[in-house]
Amino acid sequence: VWTQRKYAAVEGKAGNGSQPLAGGPMGAIDPRTGLIWLFGGSYRSEGGAGELFTDECAVFDLATDKVTFVDGPRPAARVRGAFAWDPRRERFVLFGGVLGQTSQRFDDLWTFDPDERRWEQLAYSGAITRRGGYYGMGYSAEQERFYLLTGRHSLERFLEEAWSLALDEQAEGRARYLFDRAAFPEQPS
Repeated sequence: VWTQRKYAAVEGKAGNGSQPLAGGPMGAIDPRTGLIWLFGGSYRSEGGAGELFTDECAVFDLATDKVTFVDGPRPAARVRGAFAWDPRRERFVLFGGVLGQTSQRFDDLWTFDPDERRWEQLAYSGAITRRGGYYGMGYSAEQERFYLLTGRHSLERFLEEAWSLALDEQAEGRARYLFDRAAFPEQPS
């Protein structure tokens, strides 16, 4: 059963005309608190001539129907990045994203600590390139890996790829986080 919820109040934002919340943000729920965290998105520019992309970070509290914006350093504005909850580290993970159909793609990797309300950029190893066009990212608790499927390099190029991401803080070297194409386990028949 679908149930419609509308936010009743917005806090912590100077305002963006009649659109207090950007369209198309990346979002995921913190299963410990039930809060929905949102990042990025876009607004229609005045006169409807194009999109204005945002780096806004906000939390939607379903208990109060309130949206609260979070200040502080964060990733660059974008839409359609890979965004998911990491239950082991109790953080959100963000990879990549875009600024529209024909724009720059990102290849940066970030975590967001909802308790501290703080973003951290991470170094990683592996040959993954700039990409976006995601609407989520899967996570396997058993394998402690994120799974990233398809995406896009450009308007014309959809990717036929699958990648996994292991966040291994014990690995040696500068790049502790590894994107790997070959990490998908064999499935029994």
